[in-house]
Amino acid sequence: MFSAQIYFKIYINDIVQYITRTNGIDPVSVGQTNLNCLLYAAADDIVLISRSKHGLQKCLNAVNEFSQAWHMPINTQKSNIQQKQQIYMNENFSLGGIKLDCVRKRPA
Repeated sequence: MFSAQIYFKIYINDIVQYITRTNGIDPVSVGQTNLNCLLYAAADDIVLISRSKHGLQKCLNAVNEFSQAWHMPINTQKSNIQQKQQIYMNENFSLGGIKLDCVRKRPA
């Protein structure tokens, strides 16, 4: 049986393309490049990036749709919203209908 990390590495390009094709994700511009996600290839982690709360929720929805289509469940207990500023601390973000915690910095 394959581990989640193996599946993630197999489908990594597909998930990036799926997120990028999603309308309304409001990517962050860095020079001439638009960023909407970062991947941590050593594990099965993904960082979603957006300039707006609506765009971030669209990214979360896209990841959820992709994971359901490919039968790759996401552990929502290990998922959270991390932000540099506290502007969205009272907002509700969800992944597959499950509310995600908003944190100031990454949990240990």
